[in-house]
Amino acid sequence: MDRDIEEKDVITGTIYQETLSAMKRILDLGEFKIGASNSRDFAFFKREVMDSTYTALSNIYAEMEEDGIAKQCPYCDADLRKGWRSCTCRGSGYVSC
Repeated sequence: MDRDIEEKDVITGTIYQETLSAMKRILDLGEFKIGASNSRDFAFFKREVMDSTYTALSNIYAEMEEDGIAKQCPYCDADLRKGWRSCTCRGSGYVSC
């Protein structure tokens, strides 16, 4: 369940938002270089970029949770691959401790 937020989580929300922005830029550049977004080559490129990005984010948050820096978001049931949400976690599914 989304809730209106006043402020994003400075650590987890910023990491998520900036990583998604970088991923989008990489995909835009890939589309420019490879060509049509519906091509097999671009589909492969997109899948690899997205898998690498989301795996890295998942690993970062798991380490942060293990180190007591972050915990599961108590306000929503966000999934990293579902994108931005209007929650403190910004869609990462994690908030700072």
